[in-house]
Amino acid sequence: TVFDSVVRSVLAKVTLFILQHATRIFAVSHYLKQQLIQCGFPSEKIVVNYNGIDFEKLESFRNDSFPKKYDLCFMGRIEESKGIREFVYLVKNMKESQPNIQAVVIGDGSFLNEAKNLIQDENLNTNIAVTGFLGTERYSYLQQSRVFVSPTYANEGFGLSIIEALYFKVPAV
Repeated sequence: TVFDSVVRSVLAKVTLFILQHATRIFAVSHYLKQQLIQCGFPSEKIVVNYNGIDFEKLESFRNDSFPKKYDLCFMGRIEESKGIREFVYLVKNMKESQPNIQAVVIGDGSFLNEAKNLIQDENLNTNIAVTGFLGTERYSYLQQSRVFVSPTYANEGFGLSIIEALYFKVPAV
């Protein structure tokens, strides 16, 4: 519609105005940086940040000799919409056929106490380790896991934790 065209045009002009006055512009790829340079933005203002993952830095944490201590891994913000409750019930259901199943929950968030209570209520304390926030130490736990599980139902894009899991050759579900 005409209204949509006008809104898109105004938003494009506002965006360009903001970008021209920014001290730094973060681009998610070298291709986008090149496009911005072609639009007249100075290259020294543009910093490439690959969606928050520095693969060279990640490589320094790679350890292919970690034993697989955990069957399942949940890593991320501990929020109800991230599917932590579903993760706990998954472990509970799997415990029926695999009594010694081991899982790890890595992260912190507003639903952490509720998650810990649910784990306690479902008698899964010996099956699910909760680490809290770990910083880069999370990569060792992740690499000790057989499968990374991301049961999120939040309305958001592709999670960085999935990319990290795949980078460390941990299959993601």
